[in-house]
Amino acid sequence: MNKKTGIIFCLVVSLWLTTGCEKKGTADLTKDQKQFARVYAAMVKLQQNFPKNTSTNIDSSQAILQKYNIDIETYHQITQELNEEPERWEAFYKEVLEMLNDQINE
Repeated sequence: MNKKTGIIFCLVVSLWLTTGCEKKGTADLTKDQKQFARVYAAMVKLQQNFPKNTSTNIDSSQAILQKYNIDIETYHQITQELNEEPERWEAFYKEVLEMLNDQINE
């Protein structure tokens, strides 16, 4: 299994674990949550290139947040929104997976 396949596998497993056995339906993401999914996908891609908690990774993470105009308060707010409606996590991870798959297929 190559690195990209491994990351996608981990995301799928995370999706499965967060959605549980019973589904209440699929939720749509807000504009901010879709933007957050872009940030998350960029962060996953970043971790492929730089070890976690290195200065390069931290600097690059901050640059990604700035690029997508998301500050730490917005990050926490969106995470809280997703936690309040757990079915949105499924939609979130699906969005991230689509973005990562599109990047792999480019």
